[in-house]
Amino acid sequence: MHLHEFMARMHQVVKPQNYLEVGVQHGTSLKLATTAARAVGIDPAPLHIARDNQVIYKMTSDDYFDAASDAGGHALIDLGFIDGLHHYEQALRDFLNMERYVHEKSIIVFDDILPRNQEEATREQNTSDWTGDVWKVTHMLLKYRPELRIREVDTSPTGTLVVWGFLTGKPGYVPRSMDRFVKEYMNLTEVPQATLDRNYAIDPEAVLADIEEFLA
Repeated sequence: MHLHEFMARMHQVVKPQNYLEVGVQHGTSLKLATTAARAVGIDPAPLHIARDNQVIYKMTSDDYFDAASDAGGHALIDLGFIDGLHHYEQALRDFLNMERYVHEKSIIVFDDILPRNQEEATREQNTSDWTGDVWKVTHMLLKYRPELRIREVDTSPTGTLVVWGFLTGKPGYVPRSMDRFVKEYMNLTEVPQATLDRNYAIDPEAVLADIEEFLA
């Protein structure tokens, strides 16, 4: 199943009223949020013009969440999608920022967590298809956030990660200051073979069924 088909199905299952997306580009995934009363996209240089229920903020995600905090908070997020800068520490920071505004039924999805080869997973983009080192987020969350449901999903072209089961009102294991965790994984440059082979990736239909049961 392709990423965009999976996300379209995710919208059908979750039926989010408040959708938040980091990384808009051409707006392909933002356009899938047809059920949302408000679909917010964040991108410093989007190639898509907002329409219908969409609002696009032309800024970095860090600036967006800082502004939201200064304004007193953000609407609770039903479904979040992280597909911005392909560095694991930024993807993790986007996750932690989104997590400040989740409820017990919220779902957060990461793109590009299953690179197909080592070249796609470099810190700097050297190939047309590039995931960066977002794959590290899976390992970090599995280690430090065992209370969450964390599922690698076998989508094409480069996999997704779905996270749910947030215990709202309780602090996560990863603090807002991430220096220790960033340093821990910075020197890890080789993608494990199990990740390249998708040994732990789950069929998209099975994940969608699990989420539907969770939300029932």
